Amino acid sequence: MTGIPPPDRDAILKDAQRVDLSLDSIAFEDRISTRKRLDQAHINVLFNAIRAEADIGEPVIARVEGCLSVVDGFHRFAAMLRSETARANFLLLPGELTLDEARWVFAALNWKAQLKFSKAERKDGFKAYIRAGGHVRFATARGTPDRYKSYREIAQELGLPKSTVFRWISDNFPSLAEAMGDPDTADVTKKTRGERLFEARVQDIRRNAKQIANQGRASNELTEIAKVALYNAFVSLADPNTYLAEFCSVSRSSEIPWKISGKSEQ
Repeated sequence: MTGIPPPDRDAILKDAQRVDLSLDSIAFEDRISTRKRLDQAHINVLFNAIRAEADIGEPVIARVEGCLSVVDGFHRFAAMLRSETARANFLLLPGELTLDEARWVFAALNWKAQLKFSKAERKDGFKAYIRAGGHVRFATARGTPDRYKSYREIAQELGLPKSTVFRWISDNFPSLAEAMGDPDTADVTKKTRGERLFEARVQDIRRNAKQIANQGRASNELTEIAKVALYNAFVSLADPNTYLAEFCSVSRSSEIPWKISGKSEQ
């Protein structure tokens, strides 16, 4: 599985393959579930539905650390075992999961389930999300300022209050909380990689503008070349007029390059 999925059932199952397997070939591990216990009343309902030959849906399985295991549909699988079902259809997720990833997949698939999580179960699901790396931005380099999602992004993804996300991270992952910073300022000051690259380009243009302006004072022709070069650099930043004042300050000139002012080239 590529990346850590959000709690979106359709998105997680879109690449799943329907397979017919023997129940004996599938592991039924409680450690994958973030629920404290199975609801026996719910299992009874599903058991009676199987006896009535009703469709109870397909449990979801995945290869977890080399073993085919149930990652969703624990109540359905338990009802199948009680009814002595030999074979059944399952939805097989692609790839292989670690135990932490499997626990988050279970939590994600049940995040909005009809049989709701208790607060403690949802908190355990959140821990599985963090341990599986759900808080890490996909394809970012280790140690970069935007390696972690912001508290607001995590809260929006999981449908939790930002204060709850901060409290759960602080209580259970203190080193991560320190790395992510204070929630009141982190979301405001955090900049995307694109914004940082943009600002770096602006700084380069400012530095180059000063060098060109200093050399251009001895030659009118070089000054005109510098104006055009700076204008083209401004255009590459999408909004040339934003940085005109910077050009005027470094060139000590109130003249605006002809391309920007709309004048025709002489």
